[in-house]
Amino acid sequence: MGRPKKKIDYEMVKKLGGLMCTQEEIASCLDMCTKTLQRDPEFSLVYKKALDAGHMSLRRLQMKAAEKGNTAMLIFLGKNYLGQRDKFVEEELDEMTNQLEKWKRLTTGVEPGLFDDLIEKEQEVEANN
Repeated sequence: MGRPKKKIDYEMVKKLGGLMCTQEEIASCLDMCTKTLQRDPEFSLVYKKALDAGHMSLRRLQMKAAEKGNTAMLIFLGKNYLGQRDKFVEEELDEMTNQLEKWKRLTTGVEPGLFDDLIEKEQEVEANN
């Protein structure tokens, strides 16, 4: 005869899962082994549902912060949901190198100073923006 089966407090699982606690944290709080929880089919359902509710709650708060103009939250959501990212120095260098190579190909054999007026106008436009 084995030891008595531990009873799982599903209401506590629901509360802790909603706070996005890990299974290890919940097991510790309930004073039982993680494997005991994982073997219980009802635990898995309650935990998954509570964890999803916690994720939705967090996402709702993030969207509210973004709607209020929280720049950091807008950047975070853009990167994580829209695939946006910061440019890295290497990418900028590659882009500049490509532009320089293109410029060299376009100006090969052209007399010096021919594009000076065009360059000055372009710099003025950039300075005014």
